[in-house]
Amino acid sequence: MIEDLTNKIEALLFSAAKIMAIEEIEEVIGINDKESIKNSIEELQERHKETSLIVLEEKNGYRFTIKEKYMGIVSKVVEDTEINKSVMETLAVIAWKAPVLQSEVIGIRSNKAYDHISELKESGFIVKEKFGRSYKIKLAPKFYEYFDIRNKEDIKNKFEEVEKKAEESQVKKIEDIAKKQDKKEKSVEESLEEIRANVKKSREEQEKLLIKQKKEMEEEKEIIEALEADETKVEEEKTEKSLDEGKDKFEDDIQSKEDDQTIAEPEAQDKIEQDNISDSKAAKDETSPEEKQSEDIKNKEDIEKVSEEDKKDN
Repeated sequence: MIEDLTNKIEALLFSAAKIMAIEEIEEVIGINDKESIKNSIEELQERHKETSLIVLEEKNGYRFTIKEKYMGIVSKVVEDTEINKSVMETLAVIAWKAPVLQSEVIGIRSNKAYDHISELKESGFIVKEKFGRSYKIKLAPKFYEYFDIRNKEDIKNKFEEVEKKAEESQVKKIEDIAKKQDKKEKSVEESLEEIRANVKKSREEQEKLLIKQKKEMEEEKEIIEALEADETKVEEEKTEKSLDEGKDKFEDDIQSKEDDQTIAEPEAQDKIEQDNISDSKAAKDETSPEEKQSEDIKNKEDIEKVSEEDKKDN
């Protein structure tokens, strides 16, 4: 089943002679199994690793064609004959494998190769011989004459020359890529140098800006410290003034109290004396002369005592 699917896809890709998407292959073959189709294509690619053919995966699908290193032979034939590209690709397969069974060519190039083989036979490039149920295809003398090839060995040499040219072309491509890469790397290095220079310049400018900002901050700090010092000084002066005013007020209050006390003491003394006199007078009327005399002495002592205490307080 898988082998049959692989052969169908191989025939379809060769007969289409164009890129075919997996969806197109599904539609033509009549199945709906993308995974199986992909597996068959991978099998085809493995099958043709050692042949002149290749299954290429393109952006939009797959196509069957001749490997690049053998395109020189095909191109030469295409330029020198009126044979179309599809027929020429079939002839290239025959030339490489000859003698080859027709069934094998059909298996590689699909059923359309029957028409190609008939056309090539009519043109005299190949001959067919019955071989069992199929035919064996050989290259006719016209092929060797037309393409200036002497024998089968010459064909192999031609393919080797093509392969060599392809390798040389590949080497040249690699060298060109290397040169472009060197040029690109040089350009990148120059760009990096320019970037480094710009970065260095940017850093220097940033450093200058930071130094300027630092200087401005220091100046601003000095101004703030000066203002704070002035404010502190003003506050200290206010505090000192307030203390002086409080001290003056306190002293004034003390002086005022002392003055009031100084005025009040004589009045109190006068009152005491008057009270004593009144009391003495009243006592005289009630006591004996000896008692009055004793009382007068006592009152005098009390007055003197009060006077001494007032002096001490002052």
